[in-house]
Amino acid sequence: MHSEWVHKLDPYSRRALDEEDRALDVALRVEGDALDALKAAGLDVHSSAGPIVTGRVANREALARVAALPCVAEIQLSRPLREEK
Repeated sequence: MHSEWVHKLDPYSRRALDEEDRALDVALRVEGDALDALKAAGLDVHSSAGPIVTGRVANREALARVAALPCVAEIQLSRPLREEK
């Protein structure tokens, strides 16, 4: 399913993919000028500083489209500081 790009995820993010399908906050390390391609793939860009881009994807399908881009070198899903109750 996502074996072509799963190597771009850190170990925590790989485990998080098995959870329910929901919107995900992500941090990306990209190569080159990638903002237009990221937006077209479904990333709602929050900020960009050098090779680091943060944003939100609607679900795992959107994450897969973003991750499949050749300009994306690494992906980390944001972690909550504490569990919501």
